[in-house]
Amino acid sequence: MPELPEVEIVKKTLIKYLVNQKVSKVEILNKKLRYTIQNQLKKLIGKKILKIERNAKFILVRFTDDLNLMTHFGMTGKYLVLDKYQILHRTSFFYQITQRLQKHDHLVITFQNKTILIYNDIRKFGFIKLIHSRNLLTDNHLVKIGPDPLSKKFNSNYCSDYLKAKNKNIKNMLLDQSFVGGIGNIYASEILFKSKIHPQRKCSTITPTEIKKIIYFSKSVLKKSIRLGGSSIKNYTNSEGQKGKFQREFNVYSREKERCVTKSCKHKISKIIIAGRSTFYCQNCQHK
Repeated sequence: MPELPEVEIVKKTLIKYLVNQKVSKVEILNKKLRYTIQNQLKKLIGKKILKIERNAKFILVRFTDDLNLMTHFGMTGKYLVLDKYQILHRTSFFYQITQRLQKHDHLVITFQNKTILIYNDIRKFGFIKLIHSRNLLTDNHLVKIGPDPLSKKFNSNYCSDYLKAKNKNIKNMLLDQSFVGGIGNIYASEILFKSKIHPQRKCSTITPTEIKKIIYFSKSVLKKSIRLGGSSIKNYTNSEGQKGKFQREFNVYSREKERCVTKSCKHKISKIIIAGRSTFYCQNCQHK
């Protein structure tokens, strides 16, 4: 599932191609995503994109007349942007429509300048919905999202107050979108390794110094991943079809039985299952 860095990169790519463009056509090719795509998306015809934002793992495309297209990518959802020649240009390679699995295209939005935005989702766990601006603050998907980990709101005071009475383990807490929005399984493992905290530690036992480490490494790990184009695990590419490079920087994620990257450590990376999710850590470096 794309996490904060991957969604941020998609957002930036969409901004590059779509801001200030006006919709000329909306085609719903397959309504069956996690939630049925509604015909009301055709209200976007004639509307112009004002800006594109990210909220946690959601993309919000803001149109004129206070209409907002919200997207969650689920496991395999992605956007593709094609120019008027139906070719997506990039530095060294490109997509053509005939080279894609078109049966997994669910939504096609054509703009007046002939640019085309396509939502493609093989496993159909993502969703798209239209929201009026007056309903954004009460939308059931957005209302409970915690602060963005890259924002100033994700700070020591906030984390200390939130964690001090929680018996939940710290790995699950980092995945809890009501605590912090956007962190997923990959980055939770990487952040905890950098912070030298065992993923099964109870939140109530995390010290003020460790809280500062979690905050610092949440920001630094996520920013580094964004700089490197995100993590390409299985299906992720950005909207230009480019793979990320952060997977080359993994310290623990998906490195079970490989030697710890800490020079003074001779242990191998372990994997445990926490709440049904694979969790990677070093028994020696991460304190329980």
